[in-house]
Amino acid sequence: MTYSRILLFLILSVPLSHAGLTISAEPTANFSPKGKTKIAPGNAKGQTFALEKASQFEGVVLPISNLERASDLRLEVYATEGQPPTGKPLLSASGDFPENLPNKTSIQVTFAEPITLSPGSYALLIQSDDSKFQLPLNPSDPY
Repeated sequence: MTYSRILLFLILSVPLSHAGLTISAEPTANFSPKGKTKIAPGNAKGQTFALEKASQFEGVVLPISNLERASDLRLEVYATEGQPPTGKPLLSASGDFPENLPNKTSIQVTFAEPITLSPGSYALLIQSDDSKFQLPLNPSDPY
């Protein structure tokens, strides 16, 4: 699997304390992607990120477009040693999209049980069993 830089905003904070996601609509972010990648049944897309200090990983904000079907969403977080993700997911969570989302919007995805991540490199995998939408990306970055 290759990774392209997906435009996402990690929701991190200093540590507090894996099952579910809360997904809510957010005001549409003003973004101008260099490309798009499709999330659809049977495929997964990933984004790597690095942390310089321990952080509480609470969720992500995903700017989505070309929303064809809003059903389910699954996110997994893996530790990485370069590419690809290694071992079992540190966090695996799923949830359902809210109803009546506009074609282009941002969604805030919040984990039911946030996870504390140590300094290091990680990958976030985004997948769905039934939803179809696009995420902006930067195709010039192979990770």
